[in-house]
Amino acid sequence: MEGVYLDQESAESRLSWHNDKTVDKVWMFRHLKAWIALETSAMNIEQHHWVLKTPLFTLFMEEVDQVFPGSTYVFTNRDPVNVVPSTCGLVKAAASIKADWSDSKNLFNHIGSYMLQRLRMFADHEKKFVDSAKQKKRNIIVTRYPDVMNNPIAVVEKIYAASGRALTKEAKEAMVHQLANNKQGKHGRANYSLEKFGLTEEVVNAAMKDYKSQFDI
Repeated sequence: MEGVYLDQESAESRLSWHNDKTVDKVWMFRHLKAWIALETSAMNIEQHHWVLKTPLFTLFMEEVDQVFPGSTYVFTNRDPVNVVPSTCGLVKAAASIKADWSDSKNLFNHIGSYMLQRLRMFADHEKKFVDSAKQKKRNIIVTRYPDVMNNPIAVVEKIYAASGRALTKEAKEAMVHQLANNKQGKHGRANYSLEKFGLTEEVVNAAMKDYKSQFDI
């Protein structure tokens, strides 16, 4: 999100840093692993596991895999026509305390074009990582958002099985209870649109064509 507030030179510099294969980015995840080890040492339990829900890591999957070998990776894919305006809305909320609102239309258009570029970058990294799964023997689960919504327990069972963990009766019942009492839209729905951010379905679909094709979205 912070890229929305960067000037053009800084944004290009950050992109160059990210694409530079000579830059060591593994240190970030070594630091994370050390922090996790510290947290784990304080737990009075014999068995434990960690679940990291961090979409940003999609841009650093090779580094994550190097530091956390043997992990199970779960990718949930959703129609970008719905994801893009939702993400833009989130960035807009953050922009309320940082950005220059003197020209709100130009700001919204900037958020739209920037986030579409970023999400396409995420999609390209996911595709590359998933494509290398068999060759590098990575444990990757790829699912679709509609499948998660239509049968969430089935998706959970698939993830547990892939990670070699048993889904207990008690845990499954707790999940069913949680889903029954916290349906989507319980607290209302945000009103987002592509047009608000200077985008159209045609533009988004064209930018994310390969992603939609590969993951049947």
